[in-house]
Amino acid sequence: MLRSVPDEQLVKRCLAGDGRAAEALFSRHQDYVYRLCYGMLGHPQDAEDAAQEAFVRALSRLESFRGGSAFRTWLHRVTVTTCLDLLRRKKNVVPLDDTPEMEAPRSSSHSMRLEVEEALEHLDPDERAALVLREVEGLSYQEMAELLDCTVEAVRSRLYRARQHFRRVYEPVSSASGRQR
Repeated sequence: MLRSVPDEQLVKRCLAGDGRAAEALFSRHQDYVYRLCYGMLGHPQDAEDAAQEAFVRALSRLESFRGGSAFRTWLHRVTVTTCLDLLRRKKNVVPLDDTPEMEAPRSSSHSMRLEVEEALEHLDPDERAALVLREVEGLSYQEMAELLDCTVEAVRSRLYRARQHFRRVYEPVSSASGRQR
């Protein structure tokens, strides 16, 4: 019944206390939010936690959605901010055990994905966000500037630094795993 109702109408219904409208918004956007979180964070459990936190934040701040853009755009910004907050918090956490675990042999594509994820973990959260939003999500510089609440010039600068830093980190990671380039 609520599948054909536009997001903006669902938001109004949520604000009026309609729990089914909130469930419909969650159901409609949960896969998108999870994929975005996974792209930014690189770990399934972190992505699940961040997606859940993003929806909690979005629902608690729903009155701030003014309808000047699509709901999905507003939710995207809430999700990116949530992921950046999580990345910044994680950056300050020292792991208890840094010993590498033994892993089963993996396919080359899976191995490459793990190498990329490991290299991304070394980036500053703002650089990582810029790289993921551009290269994974395919956003324009203007869209990125709006989401990251900065100028287009700042986005270009972050993206340049992110690409440089990624290359410096990725090469040693991929070389250590024995990949031939």
